Amino acid sequence: MQFLHDFAQREGVVLGWCKPEVDSDAAAFLAERQELGLAAPFVRWSPTERTQPGLLLDGVRTVISLAYPYEISHNNPDTEARGTIARFSRGRDYHLVVRQKLERLAEICQARFNTANIACNIDTGPLIDRYWAAKTGLGGYGKNTAIITEEYGSWVTLGELLLDVGLSEVQQHDPFMAGTCQGCNRCISACPTGAIEAPYRVNPYKCLSFLTQQKGIFPRHYRDKLGNRVYGCDRCQEVCPYNVELLREGIKKKPRISDDDVEKVYPRLDFLLGLTNKKFKYFFAGTALGWRGKAVIQRNALIAFGNLGYLTEAVFQAAECENPNLRTHAYWAISKAGGSKNIDYLIKRLKLETDPEALGELHYCLSRYV
Repeated sequence: MQFLHDFAQREGVVLGWCKPEVDSDAAAFLAERQELGLAAPFVRWSPTERTQPGLLLDGVRTVISLAYPYEISHNNPDTEARGTIARFSRGRDYHLVVRQKLERLAEICQARFNTANIACNIDTGPLIDRYWAAKTGLGGYGKNTAIITEEYGSWVTLGELLLDVGLSEVQQHDPFMAGTCQGCNRCISACPTGAIEAPYRVNPYKCLSFLTQQKGIFPRHYRDKLGNRVYGCDRCQEVCPYNVELLREGIKKKPRISDDDVEKVYPRLDFLLGLTNKKFKYFFAGTALGWRGKAVIQRNALIAFGNLGYLTEAVFQAAECENPNLRTHAYWAISKAGGSKNIDYLIKRLKLETDPEALGELHYCLSRYV
């Protein structure tokens, strides 16, 4: 289908397409993950809904999978009190970019085939992006469950277009067939928390990328592993043989991050802690992390301060703010820095803290010193 190849070249994406036939193993695999407690709470659809394109588009005959490469180049400022935002969340929100490209492709298909029966799906929708990317031959699974494409490695975000029209040159791959992964196990070994419990099985409740997005108390036993990450984690992708050279050189088709946008990639931790709700929404508007809200990002920034062993007045302000969750993580950061002055401060906070969880954190932090 030359028009699809032309679209892919013009839009800077990779396309694959296949019939909407679903392997019975797919739903069974998802059901097993649910039984093992490995299904992420963000997913609200049943295994059947996640594997049946016909439930999203009645009469579907073709699934087109689209992979869009995202920014991976570096220009990390040489300062210690900065956080890191994962590459998939840098720049414009990939949800918006991928949806726009799918909608442009939909318009072309509607005009070409004289049909209005088309549906788009991105990772906030029910269908499993990675499954269809593998089934169309667009890429193959790595052991970290990321889809690896020939041109862009796994530095891609995915989406699908569903048509009620059959296409020629259909690809029909077994998504569960090994072949892409080189079997080096680097992603498994490099994962800071051991979240890749077995090849092709990731426990989201151990995954730093998931944990940086989850609300509430950050698990204490994983805080040291977080480093200075404030949103997402790229470690398993950084070591993948398919990605190493791309990471070293950057994708030449993509521009480097501008100096004006560096704060949205390596934000100053002080800056993050000082954001109001209004300023947070304004600063991160149109990015993939804007939906999460400032409290979660500020919690992660406090953990980053603790891991850097570097404190500023903003950390102590967080220790006395109205949000008990932020106070909890500020206490941890202060205790990590150590020093008699900081420990004396935490002892004084014992008499003032009223929240049970924050008070428990204080006792834990002080138990290492007192």
